[in-house]
Amino acid sequence: MGQVVKSFLGVFLIMFLVATSVSIISVFLEVMNAQNEHASIINEIENSDFNNQVITQCVNDAKKKGYTVSTKVFYEDLEKIKLENKDLDEAKVAKVELKFPINIAFWQLNQEYKIEGYAR
Repeated sequence: MGQVVKSFLGVFLIMFLVATSVSIISVFLEVMNAQNEHASIINEIENSDFNNQVITQCVNDAKKKGYTVSTKVFYEDLEKIKLENKDLDEAKVAKVELKFPINIAFWQLNQEYKIEGYAR
């Protein structure tokens, strides 16, 4: 009888560890994908010299992937903020914020996180 209890406990602990490990790895991969997408958006904005069409296309592409992206464009004095992304000829810096969901079904965790960065 003691061996049955020990065997069941061993199998239960192994299943618990496997479920937890899979959850941790899936969260890691989701964060890594979000970081890669964020870096890609920043590179596109920098390489396009703050082109309005490129910013709009990056936001739309990220939305298709399940991310929410918002941008704020700053000018040379870093005090003027242009939210409409028009007349970007004098833009010097763009703040890019990417929000992404983290879902862990095993732990019933459902939260949204964000990554912020600047395109210069």
